[in-house]
Amino acid sequence: MSRDNIAATRIPLFEGVFGGSNLPSDKPEIENRKTEAKRVIKRISGIILEHREASLQLDVELNW
Repeated sequence: MSRDNIAATRIPLFEGVFGGSNLPSDKPEIENRKTEAKRVIKRISGIILEHREASLQLDVELNW
């Protein structure tokens, strides 16, 4: 098989299972990236703090 035909043999991951992609064809436009970044950081920080609190209750040491 030549390299020109390789791309034609690929199929998307979920196409065979679902009969088509169930993912949106385009990403939603983020209007304010700075605010969105702050929201994501706040969410990640919250998750980290929840894990820390749970580890303290279980007496498990998290190696940072």
